[in-house]
Amino acid sequence: ELRSISFAIFVVSTTGQGDPPLNMRRLWQEMLPATLPNTLLERLSYEVFGLGDRRYREFNYAARKLHARLQSLGATPFFRLGLGDDQHDFGMEQELDPWCEGMWEALKLPPGLPDPDVDLRYEVEELGETQNGQNGQNGTAHDDLP
Repeated sequence: ELRSISFAIFVVSTTGQGDPPLNMRRLWQEMLPATLPNTLLERLSYEVFGLGDRRYREFNYAARKLHARLQSLGATPFFRLGLGDDQHDFGMEQELDPWCEGMWEALKLPPGLPDPDVDLRYEVEELGETQNGQNGQNGTAHDDLP
């Protein structure tokens, strides 16, 4: 499937002892054979951001391995590898914020796509229990906030 696209951004966590997450395993298995040509993904420009925790021995292992494998198959990163650390004093955002800003700049999208007046930021919404005791239904997760 990756051969048919020219642009991709991967956000990857690491599970267990350096394993890729379940939703990435099929793709990873398809990319592993040593018989794949080193020009297989030469049309692909990509970027990888890892969601990690430095307390674990295999810190951001899945993201680092994916980044290396994509390059070995001929893909070209358009920005640096981002390695987020949940244990940083400022959390994952310490790496994610500057990485996102640099990534958007590296993309150099044509004028108007996206609108230059729009703030190019991500938004994380955490769903939780609301005042009425339901999870994310009939209210927002933040109904109990002042």
